[in-house]
Amino acid sequence: MKTLILLLILNISFATEPRVSSDMAKKNGFTPVSYSKNVSKLIQLPNHQLELDWPFERPYSEGLIGNNFAQFQPYTIPGYHGGLDMILEKHSWVTAPISGRLEAGHYTYTEHADGTSTKHWKAWPSSGPSAYFEVAVIDENNLRYELHHIDKNSLTNEVIKQLKSDSPRIKKGQRVGRVYKWGTFFHYHHVHLNVVTDSGEHLNPESFFTQIKDDKAPSVKVLAKFEDKSIWFNEGDVLNEIPESFIVIGHDKKNNNKFNQVPTYFRLSIGGKDISIYDFRMSYINQNNKFADIRDVYPQKVILPNGDVLRHNTGYYPNDVDFMVELVVPKGTTQGQVELTVSDNAQNDTIIKGNI
Repeated sequence: MKTLILLLILNISFATEPRVSSDMAKKNGFTPVSYSKNVSKLIQLPNHQLELDWPFERPYSEGLIGNNFAQFQPYTIPGYHGGLDMILEKHSWVTAPISGRLEAGHYTYTEHADGTSTKHWKAWPSSGPSAYFEVAVIDENNLRYELHHIDKNSLTNEVIKQLKSDSPRIKKGQRVGRVYKWGTFFHYHHVHLNVVTDSGEHLNPESFFTQIKDDKAPSVKVLAKFEDKSIWFNEGDVLNEIPESFIVIGHDKKNNNKFNQVPTYFRLSIGGKDISIYDFRMSYINQNNKFADIRDVYPQKVILPNGDVLRHNTGYYPNDVDFMVELVVPKGTTQGQVELTVSDNAQNDTIIKGNI
C-alpha cells in the first residue's frame, strides 16, 4: 500500500509556539496562567467583522497569513494553532492594535488531548527563549490581544518606560517592537496574533481586523467513508447506503496568498437537517455549540479508494498542503439530499450536493 504524506514531505519538527510539559515549564521558571471563570463581555460583531487595523508594518508581499486560527498543529499531542501567523518582511515594526493595559513576557504551552492548552508565563524583565517573547494589550472588556515573536531587544523606550511603571498603558498604533528574526529556512518572519478572553478562550483574530481581500472559495474534495471502504463524493452523486462520515480534503487560499489554510466553516446536512457543523469563524464550535474536540475534527489518517493513505504528519507546514476534516454521520440518520458547505472567513462558499 502506498503511503502519501498529506502535510509534509520532510520529517523535521519545527513549531511556531513552544510546547512543554507542566513540570518542564515549572522547572524553567514559568507559572501557569490563571484565568477568570467569568466570560468576557464580548463586542457583538456584525458578520464577524470588527475591522481593526492590522497591527504591523511591511506585510510580506506574497501573502499576509501563514498558519490560520483553525490550523492543525502536528505536535506530539496535536493542537489548534490558536491564532494567526501574520507574515512580515524582516525587521518590520509591530504596533499596538488597541489602546489598553500593557503586559510583556516569555511564554510556553502544555497541550491537552482535546486541543485545549495551558499557558505558562514569565513576566518582563525575566529571561526566557528569545523567539518566544510576547507583548499583549488588554482592552476594557478584558480581551487580550497577544503579539508573539517580538524581538525583546527592540522594545521601544516608551514601551520599556511603561513596563517599569505601576500601571503600564499603551495607545493604539504605538510602536511596540520589531518582529523576531527567525534564523532557519523553515520559518517565515511573522507575528503570531491571538485574541483571548479572560476565561482563556481563543477567538479568531480574522473576525476582529479589517477583512483581507478574498473572493476565492475553498478548494475541496469530499470522501464518503464506510466501514469497509471509501468512495469519492462529487456534485450530483447518489449513494446507495449511509456512510459513517464525510471527509473534506482541501484548503483555503486568500487572493494572492501563497500559503494554504484550513477553511473556517463546515456544515453537513442530510434531508434538510443539519447534523454536523464546525464553525471556526469566531471560536472552536461544533454543532452542539460546544468546544470542538480536535480529535473529532482532524482524522490522523484516511484510506483513499485506491488504497493510498493520507496522514497528518509531524513537522512544519510547506506552502501547498491540504487538510482533512471529518464530519460524522450519526447512527439513525435517514436518507435524503446531502448538502455539504465549506466556507472561509470572507463568506466564500463551496457547496456540494448529492443524495443518499
